Amino acid sequence: MPELFTIELHHGGEISYDMYVGGKVTYIDNCDKDLMSLPVIDDMVEALGYSEGFMNYYYKIPNMDLYNGLKPIQSDSDVQSMCNFVPNCKTCRVQIED
Repeated sequence: MPELFTIELHHGGEISYDMYVGGKVTYIDNCDKDLMSLPVIDDMVEALGYSEGFMNYYYKIPNMDLYNGLKPIQSDSDVQSMCNFVPNCKTCRVQIED
């Protein structure tokens, strides 16, 4: 049985100290923990209309604020670190900045 979770994707804004300012939030349901990778996140971002280019991705550690709990996603290893919080946390918050 796959471990499914939701990605709460914040996009179109910017990170300012301990909050994400502006932008939108899109929820992507039924993400499979075992199939997540950096290219999968790239595909999600592209599906939202962002062209390929340099984008910074971050995930937030559950129960921490943005200032202390925001971690960069730069590799599949980082994506797996984010997924380690599943199934205890069924929603993973991801933020993008261009």
